[in-house]
Amino acid sequence: MKKLLAVVAAGVVLVSALSAQITVGGKGTLALNVGTSVEKAMFVGMDVDTGLLVGGGGSLFVRYNLPSLPALGFQADVGIMANNGFSAEVSETGYSFSTKGTYTSLELPVLVTYDLAAGPVTITLLAGPNLSFPLGKAKVEQSVSSDISYDVTEKWDIDSKVLFGLTAGAAVAYPLGPGAIVGDLRYTTDFNKVKVEGQEAMTRRALTFSAGYQIKL
Repeated sequence: MKKLLAVVAAGVVLVSALSAQITVGGKGTLALNVGTSVEKAMFVGMDVDTGLLVGGGGSLFVRYNLPSLPALGFQADVGIMANNGFSAEVSETGYSFSTKGTYTSLELPVLVTYDLAAGPVTITLLAGPNLSFPLGKAKVEQSVSSDISYDVTEKWDIDSKVLFGLTAGAAVAYPLGPGAIVGDLRYTTDFNKVKVEGQEAMTRRALTFSAGYQIKL
């Protein structure tokens, strides 16, 4: 009986120790397609001037800090990002149009984190691989300006099933109530191109700003 009680007590202590290192939270995200490149082969012989596109979404995350080195941890996110894509002004002699291609994705970054204390504030450096899964079809909008002006909206099949990338940035947490408000800034770049309707369309890159709340279990 004493051995059994000792095992149970050890289990409780272990679970308590592990739980003390787990942080969970949720965030809303604003994204800007800073650095996204459009494949010029889509617009042969035309001048292409890319513009800024605003997207957004939300995510949930869980982080585990190592008991032996509490500043070091691992974080996994799961989120939805809407309005990935590009916006561009395309022109040639006597003809021009604006075009925008957007899609929604499931985002799964897996990050290594490192905490730095700055008074009541905790600064967390983070970096790691990112998997992005396009959902549904791409929405392609075109507004043509010529002798006859008109607008066209189409849905294109996305051939890319998963995009492999890298994300890095920093988060800041400030204690509030039982947890902390948290904001982070990240930059994400994909290594492979988004393919639609059998052709490479763009390489996605994005600067994201997030804000939310986290709590230690």
